[in-house]
Amino acid sequence: MVEFYMRGATLSWFKWMSHNQQLTYWFSFLRTLELRFGPSSFKNYQGELFNLQKLGSVSDYQSQFKLKLLSQTTTPFSVLVGNGDRLICSRLCPDVPITFQHHSFHILFYLLPIEGADAVLGLDWLQTLGPVHTDSTIPSLTFTTNGKTVTTPSLDDLPSPIHPNISQVLYTFPYVFDIPHGLPPSRPHDHHINLLPSAQPVNVKPYRYPHSQKDIMTNLIQDMLNEGIITPSTSPFSSPVLFGKKNGSWHFCVDYRALNVVTIKDKFPLPTIHELLDEIGPTTHFSKIDLRSGYHQTRVVPKNTHKKMFRTFDGHYEFLVMLFWLSNAPATFQVAMNNLLRPYLRWFVLDFFDHILIYNHSLEDHVNHLHMILELLHAHQFYAKLPKCVFGVDSVHYLGHEITKGTVAPDPSKIQAIVDWPTPRFHTTLCGFLGLSRFYHRFICNYATLTTPPTNILRLKFFTWNPEEEVAFTILKEKTTSIPVLTLPNFSVPFVIETVASMLSIGAVITQEVHPIAFF
Repeated sequence: MVEFYMRGATLSWFKWMSHNQQLTYWFSFLRTLELRFGPSSFKNYQGELFNLQKLGSVSDYQSQFKLKLLSQTTTPFSVLVGNGDRLICSRLCPDVPITFQHHSFHILFYLLPIEGADAVLGLDWLQTLGPVHTDSTIPSLTFTTNGKTVTTPSLDDLPSPIHPNISQVLYTFPYVFDIPHGLPPSRPHDHHINLLPSAQPVNVKPYRYPHSQKDIMTNLIQDMLNEGIITPSTSPFSSPVLFGKKNGSWHFCVDYRALNVVTIKDKFPLPTIHELLDEIGPTTHFSKIDLRSGYHQTRVVPKNTHKKMFRTFDGHYEFLVMLFWLSNAPATFQVAMNNLLRPYLRWFVLDFFDHILIYNHSLEDHVNHLHMILELLHAHQFYAKLPKCVFGVDSVHYLGHEITKGTVAPDPSKIQAIVDWPTPRFHTTLCGFLGLSRFYHRFICNYATLTTPPTNILRLKFFTWNPEEEVAFTILKEKTTSIPVLTLPNFSVPFVIETVASMLSIGAVITQEVHPIAFF
């Protein structure tokens, strides 16, 4: 009879092995112990039991235990891992079913005590997929299985660190972050294109394209045909295509300006950014969801698709989904999202077109509400772009502002654009500067007074830039570099309004408990 002492990871390993009837004889136990924990530095058995060189713990196999995978023994062999260590593998899971972006695979897994990932798909599995294309800039993999193309998301796509409770919610709805294929489903608020009673079919001849771009355009059209979002057309309508690069990739843009002229404009009021931000209040947990190619996730009613016909050098086609360049597209998409999220709007959700913000006071509420919104998106087949989403943070960039625990500040990149703006020389560049600075007018005290001289120039037929305008331009740029952080309004606390007036303008500031809410 042999008596010995175990503790910690060794004891946990022994209990698991005994429960699964893996230990029968003393010498087989010693051999298995050495394979599991490495060779001992002692020659006697008692020394071996007290001095174990630990190469892993039972917790390292938690993925197998959690998934209740059936394993079997194999001839022990050593594996060289990334940090230079050699680990002993003596068990495997022969036929593990996994699903990746709606595609199923059965994979052989070897059990190793590694950390940092629940599973590693090696080269032996990649070789079964045939040709695999890599993109080192994302990074991602693209391969074909059963005739369908699959693109893996980058590990960097998921922002980190993320609270475990939030990660569990995200893993519950992985399909929300897939790349959509094919047409979106028909919904109550699909896009309509209603024309003026006197309107005739719009027919604009196509533009000419450089020979070097024709192959690229042909490939893009073929991709859209394969996706099912366009179809060949014989419609009397026709709009030309604009083609150019954006962010290093080619973009396909239909010039619907002539069609927009004869379209009856919807009167749906679009949201005001500052009014949306006022709803957030002193909350501390935020998640932002950006929908993937949001407008493409809305269909056009079948009776109107022929009006969206476009013409290229090699054919006529029509879009079956809504596009950004249609005059009523923003209103259609905002109506669709408002109706989808209506039960939760201004309670814990804000929506500005394809930008959804979830905000809460407590982490528990935030996890529950995030689950509700992802479940809603999944049920209605709306897809989000994971690299543009953030989850469970205490500070978030939203609609050109940085929101942090009850305060709001301008996006630093937008402020830098104002500071770097060159001295205007034309009406158009002056309009651009005033438009960008006015976006943050609530942060700038006496904004109306400061902008009066340059604004008066816009009333003149000829552009004249005098020292008075240059002084106002310089002061306004200096003011933007010292913009205060504003407090988001708390509607349970009284407001104080302070005003000032002159012959040129009227100004005011709204405060709560001495903290500024907004300048006017």
